[in-house]
Amino acid sequence: MADFEVTGADQFLRLSKALKHAGQTDLRKELNKELREAAAEIIPLAREEARTSLPAAGGMAEKVAKARMPVKVSTGRDPGVSIVAGRPGSGARGAEFGRIRHPVFGNREKWVSQVVPAHWLTGTISRSRHLVIPKLEEALERVAKKVVDRLG
Repeated sequence: MADFEVTGADQFLRLSKALKHAGQTDLRKELNKELREAAAEIIPLAREEARTSLPAAGGMAEKVAKARMPVKVSTGRDPGVSIVAGRPGSGARGAEFGRIRHPVFGNREKWVSQVVPAHWLTGTISRSRHLVIPKLEEALERVAKKVVDRLG
């Protein structure tokens, strides 16, 4: 049996493209699913970080913590796995950059910008990388092994 190892975004991209071109769409879907599941382990940590670091007054921290945080697997020009915080208007994206806009005491006629602690999501991802990277690598290796097994 041949040895096959996948490390780094460049080799991930090559594996994903090779699976697509070889008609192995089931393995490609499995790879993407496993990568999403591994990265999704950061989401509860990010939600907790939003609750503890963002302003609780007015419900901002809880609103951001409950925002959608889908995991995206990209095989385009910038291959990788990412977590996107919230939809526009959820406050999650603005909070990530350290600035949110909100109505003054609920008055939709008067809005203000407020500075909040930035990088609640990217900081959580950076601090949690050591937990997730081995799981991402394991997922890549499992699928790569299946490719080798199919090829003989």
